[in-house]
Amino acid sequence: MKRSRTYYLLMAIPAVVMASWTVISIMQNQVDIPHHLDFITRWHEGDPEAKLYSLYFHVINLLSFFTYNRTWMEAAAVVLLSTMVILKFIITDRMIIKYTQTSGGYGFLINASVLAMFLCLAQNLICKFSATMALGYIPVNTWHNSTTIMLMPAALLLFFKSFDFIQSKQKTFFSKEALGLMLLTVLSVLIKPSFFFVFVIAFPVFWFLNHKFSKPLIAVIIICAAGLVAMIIIRHYVYSGSDSQVIIKPFEAWRTWSNNIPLSLIVSVAFPLMVIVLYPRQALKNKLLQYAWLSFFTGLILYILLNETGARAIHGNFSWQTIICNFILFLSSIIFLLKQKTGLKSRVAFMVFAMHVAAGIIFIAKLPFFGPR
Repeated sequence: MKRSRTYYLLMAIPAVVMASWTVISIMQNQVDIPHHLDFITRWHEGDPEAKLYSLYFHVINLLSFFTYNRTWMEAAAVVLLSTMVILKFIITDRMIIKYTQTSGGYGFLINASVLAMFLCLAQNLICKFSATMALGYIPVNTWHNSTTIMLMPAALLLFFKSFDFIQSKQKTFFSKEALGLMLLTVLSVLIKPSFFFVFVIAFPVFWFLNHKFSKPLIAVIIICAAGLVAMIIIRHYVYSGSDSQVIIKPFEAWRTWSNNIPLSLIVSVAFPLMVIVLYPRQALKNKLLQYAWLSFFTGLILYILLNETGARAIHGNFSWQTIICNFILFLSSIIFLLKQKTGLKSRVAFMVFAMHVAAGIIFIAKLPFFGPR
């Protein structure tokens, strides 16, 4: 499909935002982007507590020619994170086109690239001018956590390819599609295990609900097992000698940042909720929405139940998957909405989506002044 200049302009907008914020965060020495670079420097200097648990760190090393020259590492971070946002935009655009091209409703009448760009900028509906705008809520996008930004393209592909795998009529216990999913699963774990915590539950459950004990269930088990092996290796590496442990302590991490958890949840998923409210019967029957909501609720339950002890106790490391799952939920809701007939209900739903986009633009505008959270 031939791409217009407008397409590349739309692609560039979120990438420029990401590049700009990376530079600003490095200059201000704020949050995860510069702190992750500090982490790599400590590793080069032989600090035993600096463990390069994510593929992100190794790619930064590669792009900076395995030196710990700070300027080279900073340039590598700008390039890598901007590239990941471009990939997120491209995958989002392709998924909208792929799942709506046979639509009898909006279909191609709305430019998929415009929606993809807007989705890459959208945010929860809280617009407060402080450094905690997103903390306590479930953002649609994150601009400050390097590993989550890098994970997003792989997580999107893993979700949609696993959905296609479930929807397809596999006849053999293993196939090239299953092999591709297995490799993508391991890749996502090596970048950041957060989304795999969701995938290892939602993928086999949704498969079983659709196919029961059919022969390719073995492939599903192999795919999940490969990810589990990679995760166990990483967990042993990261937690070896650490004072932090994973514990079950419901709502402990969330309460740290939110005084009203139900409200925080509602304003974070207002658009997908509105789609359900306006199209209850159609939405409940839609397979893609079913899988997206299952993934979101799985990630949410993990965030609610799990926490860490020790130095990581207030880091909220079991919240990262909720951001990825929320983006997927928004994207799946857009795809569903584009396949409905035009009318008042669709306009109301898109109006709520526009509010999320407006909140995201406000969020981006305040980044240099109040930080990225």
